Amino acid sequence: MDKWLIKIPTATPSQPSCSASNPTSSKTKKRKYDESYSQYSFTCSSHNNEEQPVCLICKEVLAAESMKPSKLQRHLNTKHATLSKKPIEHFERLLQTSNKEKNTLKKYVTLNDTYLLASYEVSYLIAKTKKPFTIGEQLLLPAVIRMSEIVHGKQYAAEISKIPLSNYTVSKRISDISNDQFQQLLMRLKDSSKFAIQLDESTDISKMA
Repeated sequence: MDKWLIKIPTATPSQPSCSASNPTSSKTKKRKYDESYSQYSFTCSSHNNEEQPVCLICKEVLAAESMKPSKLQRHLNTKHATLSKKPIEHFERLLQTSNKEKNTLKKYVTLNDTYLLASYEVSYLIAKTKKPFTIGEQLLLPAVIRMSEIVHGKQYAAEISKIPLSNYTVSKRISDISNDQFQQLLMRLKDSSKFAIQLDESTDISKMA
């Protein structure tokens, strides 16, 4: 019976199977940004924990695989040939200018988010206390500005005054909060496998259901 069976040779430890692949061979070496790359007019940005070269002149973001001096040099010579002979000091000034612009933009965006959050928080408090919407700009904001000016100085008071608390703004914020709570309730109901509803029976004058 054994002569009709085809024996499949098994791989021995000394002769590994051809299907086995080296796990380290598929990994490509990831280059890190070096400060010397500024001589090619490049800085870097991070995306998904991966550094990517960014041209300081045209702001083009290259692939992570382009983080090589030869490829950065080729980009400079090809797309910015008139600047390829500039000294490294020229590109370092571009880098400093780019960093200042990033810091300014980051600060501006962060402050805007802070003002927006403060506006929603105050509007939520106004809604909870059932006060008129006009109380935000007529009482709360002037009071906080005055207190900040006395305790911390005019600079902090000027920052507080940027919080939007007009009658229309507070009304819109409360509407947004209400809609968001309603959507959260719907999501919880959809995600719940079981839930109960409590209802009151209608009765007549004799208290009969």
